[in-house]
Amino acid sequence: KNVKHLSFAEMIVSPNPVAQNMRVLVDADKAEKATLFITDLAGRRVFNTSVNINEGNNTLNIPVSALNSGSYVVTIQLANQTLVKKINKF
Repeated sequence: KNVKHLSFAEMIVSPNPVAQNMRVLVDADKAEKATLFITDLAGRRVFNTSVNINEGNNTLNIPVSALNSGSYVVTIQLANQTLVKKINKF
């Protein structure tokens, strides 16, 4: 039997809670284009950007100072995987 190799990316968001600028660290198994977006807890998209992810470690600096205080969900949509983290903005 053939065993399909499953590969996954990982995401870390810091600092959390965040005030001005958020760092999103993505460890990816391959280079690809991705979409990063932030939604509020009602599901409204409040930030959206396209990013180029390289194989290995990536650091994305995302300005969040314009967001109101509260809880948000950061999502990176890759071709075959969705990475999700909850953050708090103060």
